[in-house]
This record gives sequence, C-alpha cells and structure tokens, in this order.
Amino acid sequence: MLKAFDAATAPVNEAGILPPILYTSSEFHSFERDTIFTKEWLCVGRTSQVPDPGDWYQFTLLEEPLLVVRDRDGQV
Repeated sequence: MLKAFDAATAPVNEAGILPPILYTSSEFHSFERDTIFTKEWLCVGRTSQVPDPGDWYQFTLLEEPLLVVRDRDGQV
C-alpha cells in the first residue's frame, strides 16, 4: 500500500496522483486514521462556539464521542 505514495511524493515534475482505489479502500482508511488522526493534535472547534461558562457542544470524531465545555472559570 505504501508503494502507492511513490507517485504522489515524487518531485513535482515527476509526481502523479494517488491510485483511485485508495479513495475507497477500508485498509487505506485505517492507515490514514492510525497514522494521521491519532498522532497529532486536531482542531475540534473554535472558542467562539462556547462563548459563556456552561456552554458546550458534542460531536463524534473517529468513532469517539467528544464534549467541549467552557467551565465556570471560563476555561475551555
């Protein structure tokens, strides 16, 4: 599977696109999820979405339920 990246990571004058099969591959989806979305910080919203103490919103990311809350002290 990683061989598929060769064309996309080559120098600009030699680069190509990823094979179309990767866009629907469950194996590639798992690879992306594990190597991109679980290794780095992710932006989950803006502080303006919870402007006042007690404000909150909920969403699901990577099949995990998350809750963003502004507490009594104004911290998010």
